[in-house]
Amino acid sequence: MKKIAVVISSLLISASIFAGGLGKVDTQKVLSKYPETQRTQQFLQSQKEKMQKDLDAGKEKVANYQKELEQKGDKATKEEKDKLDKMKSEFAKNYKGMQSSLDQLQYTMYEKLKSDINLAIKQVAKKDQLDAIFDSAVVYYGATDVTDDVIKFLSGVEKIDLSK
Repeated sequence: MKKIAVVISSLLISASIFAGGLGKVDTQKVLSKYPETQRTQQFLQSQKEKMQKDLDAGKEKVANYQKELEQKGDKATKEEKDKLDKMKSEFAKNYKGMQSSLDQLQYTMYEKLKSDINLAIKQVAKKDQLDAIFDSAVVYYGATDVTDDVIKFLSGVEKIDLSK
């Protein structure tokens, strides 16, 4: 009898922990519908194209100099060959630097998106008095779907008054 009382007590306690309810959100849908995501992707694409243009110009410069030396054949001096090697190494260094910069920029911008989405989820949870919100990928049944509310909040359509 004591065991049954303990089980019932623990069930009641755990039920009261989630008295406000549970929510779920489709973060992939939120990310795709958030207007800032599109702007971020466009900006990153423009940066990538700009960097690619710079890299192409550098690559062409190296290729032209290499072609010039190949035409000279055995008449190319050691200094000219050293210059070509230096140009190739600088090109490789620039490529790695640009790739690293682009990766860092992408990471920073997507962290900002993630932060915005997390803030919106917290605001919606407070508004709807939900104790927890899970990604819909792990919740199949039994939670309030707040995806559209989060999208509205991020889009500026809905402002949440938390002063209540």
